[in-house]
Formats: sequence, structure tokens, C-alpha cells
Amino acid sequence: MARIVGRTLKEKQSTVQTLHGNATSIAEEVLGGMKTIHLFNAEKLEHERYSTAIATAHDTEMDVGKTKAAFDGIVHVAANGAILLVLGYGGTLVLANELSAGDLTGFLVYSLLMAGNVSSLSGTYAEVMKNVAAAGRVLEVMDRVPEIPSKMTMLHDDGGGWRYW
Repeated sequence: MARIVGRTLKEKQSTVQTLHGNATSIAEEVLGGMKTIHLFNAEKLEHERYSTAIATAHDTEMDVGKTKAAFDGIVHVAANGAILLVLGYGGTLVLANELSAGDLTGFLVYSLLMAGNVSSLSGTYAEVMKNVAAAGRVLEVMDRVPEIPSKMTMLHDDGGGWRYW
């Protein structure tokens, strides 16, 4: 289940990164062509375009949050359910004099400690998958070949810096 949720979070977060990139591109276009937008009286159109892009990114990010919350909730319920099962079965063993109340209490304390850590791991796993998707998108953008070739070449300087020719 964790792999399925992790894969889903990774895909959704990658989509969110793309949508934020699209919204940023729209903002750059508007800011770069402000005179043209004023000349054509297109402020409202550009505002709606940007608002739609941001709203779409926000809605997708909300889906990511809901998926993460559902995963965390399921893990917490499962951990608490396991503790209740241990308590119920341990109670029957105490009533049958096969286990002392102190041993059951000690086992439950250790079980609660483990359940809390497992629940924390689920949140950490979800965050890691979101960050992997975000890093993948950044690396994808960095590896992109520019459409406009540059005549400048970057040479490594022996002094530790970079110089352009």
C-alpha cells in the first residue's frame, strides 16, 4: 500500500510542479509584455488566465494533501487497531492467568512506542515522495536543451570560478 500511495504522491506532486511552472510562465509573459497588454486592453484576460493557472495548481496541491492525509489516517487507525487487538488478546491471557498484568502493561507500552514511530514514518515517507517528485522536476528542467542556441561557451577557470567566451 505504501508503494501505491508513494507512487500516487510522486505523480501528483510532479503535476503540481508543472502547473506552478506554467503559472510562472504566464506571469513572466504578462510582466514582460505589459505595454502590449495595456494597448490591447487585455488586463482582465491575463488576470483570468493567471488566476485559472494558480487555481488549477492549488486544487492539485489540495489533492496531494488529501492523499497524504488519508494515508496518514489509515496508518494511524491500523496502528491503533493493532494496539487494541493486543490489549484484547492480552486481557484474555491475564484473565486466564497465563500472563501477568505487569507483563501486559510493559508490552503495551513498548507497542505504543512502536506504533507512534511507525505512524511518524508514514508521514516522513509521504514527504520524501513529494520531495523526490519536486527534485525530479527540477532536474528535468535543468537537463532541458535550450531551443535557442548560445554562442557562449562556459570554460572552467583554474581559480575555481567559471568564465565565458
